[in-house]
Amino acid sequence: MRRRCLRHAAVLLPLMLLCPQPACGDLVTFAFTGVTTLFNDGDNVGWSVPNGTELSGRYTFDSTTPDGSPSDPEHGRYYDTIVDLSLSLAEDETTRIGIFNHIFIRTDDINDQYILRDRNLVFKDYESNFSFLLADAQANVFASDALPEEPPPLGEFEATDFVLSGLESEYSIHGDITSLTLVPEPSTLVLLAGATLMAGCVRRRTSEVR
Repeated sequence: MRRRCLRHAAVLLPLMLLCPQPACGDLVTFAFTGVTTLFNDGDNVGWSVPNGTELSGRYTFDSTTPDGSPSDPEHGRYYDTIVDLSLSLAEDETTRIGIFNHIFIRTDDINDQYILRDRNLVFKDYESNFSFLLADAQANVFASDALPEEPPPLGEFEATDFVLSGLESEYSIHGDITSLTLVPEPSTLVLLAGATLMAGCVRRRTSEVR
């Protein structure tokens, strides 16, 4: 058993060193799902998306991105913070071709908002824009305009709308975001695996001594 623990540790240790903390912790990934409610064919694209079609995707952003308007305590503007975004709608997936994007955080007496927009996607051969808006008219979600590293709780928002559309308005697909969850980074999973392994080895060693 001791040799087995050492072998596992020899595999996990190099993986942990590949992505040292806290550098790996700068990147945060959220996964999301949604469902479509409306399709607009603005340019006779020759296809459609039925209402009720499921959307899924994820995006990774740099949590150290500075606020683009630091003098405004009620509006956080985080430009080009998204380093990766992908989504699929039924059997169709997007590809990403650029880095023009932002996440906006609004928290004031009127409402709280979390706004994401990425204008660098290709969907069904059309250059496309994806965005979603989470809005709370009670302004109870955010304590500041800082970029959240945990997914905002969807149950606190009255509006959870998304839009996927052509940049020239060739089409637009509207719907509701139904879930937003944190995805553990690979380095976190390696650390958890290492901790679990060491705990198991310690328990086994203790039982052998007894």
